[in-house]
Amino acid sequence: MKKKVLKSSVVFLASVLLISIVGTALAWGVYPAFGHTYHYGGEADSGNLGGQIEFPSGNRYVRASGEHVKWTSTQVAWIAGNRGSYLGFTYQPAMVFHVFQLNGSSCGNIRSEGVGSGWNWSNLPGLTVWGKSTCNSGKNNEIRFIASGTIVAGTEYYYQSVFRDQTYPSTWSTGMVTADSYWDREAAGYHDGYLNYKDFHTKFCASSGATVYTSGC
Repeated sequence: MKKKVLKSSVVFLASVLLISIVGTALAWGVYPAFGHTYHYGGEADSGNLGGQIEFPSGNRYVRASGEHVKWTSTQVAWIAGNRGSYLGFTYQPAMVFHVFQLNGSSCGNIRSEGVGSGWNWSNLPGLTVWGKSTCNSGKNNEIRFIASGTIVAGTEYYYQSVFRDQTYPSTWSTGMVTADSYWDREAAGYHDGYLNYKDFHTKFCASSGATVYTSGC
């Protein structure tokens, strides 16, 4: 199997609002460890999912961060042997956030504002950030961090996104954030997850207030 290179739409948002978001002290409300539901070969081996709710400049945001994310030498070898271009598709490893309604796969009202550097950050090598909405809304509820560079076994990586509550302050939306490894497949700028090569790691939920939680999520 082989793989392809993605192109990022990088939008630099330099407003005071975004600077205040980036500068927020990160005292995670939850920090569950990565688990595994499907070992396909190139999934991340370990890590943690940090989550918290923030209220800068009169908005309500949910921040999610994959922390201390590592691959083993066996997983890195699998990636090297399977990535590249094949039959018009390009294949690469990716780390993915989804934001859903609580305890389901329907879209809620907590969404990404975009794929630009004002909303997403990572030290993954050869990074491309890609987003999509499974809700036909124009607001992304999936953010994908695609690594076209060489992942080094045992090295710690991170990836982080901020999602905005689209209904606040009229109402306070709830939501569920999941963290997954995907074997990304791209053609003509569109990405999907190849076959069932998707490993769900963990999740957290956002309350209708200022807290995040994992118990009962």
